[in-house]
Amino acid sequence: MTKEWQYHEIQTELSVGDIVILSSDGVVEAKNTSEEIFGFERFENTIANFPQTTSESFLQYLKNEVDTFVGDAEIHDDITIMILQISPCTFKDV
Repeated sequence: MTKEWQYHEIQTELSVGDIVILSSDGVVEAKNTSEEIFGFERFENTIANFPQTTSESFLQYLKNEVDTFVGDAEIHDDITIMILQISPCTFKDV
């Protein structure tokens, strides 16, 4: 049986300091030794509980949370996370 996934396009304005998180399905599908999945709810709660500082510290935090959850379980899929933080932009004459 195949599930149909529908994606919705949205547009939003980002401000300096905003963070965008992109991840592969391997993050939410990561399993621990009890065969529980990390899941969307845990992923969302993990994101919500992190005080926004830098994209680097956010990435390390998410990586640590997933690694701690998985523990010694074998990883069966890629776990890819990309963090983008909006920085001020300045234009100089060329």
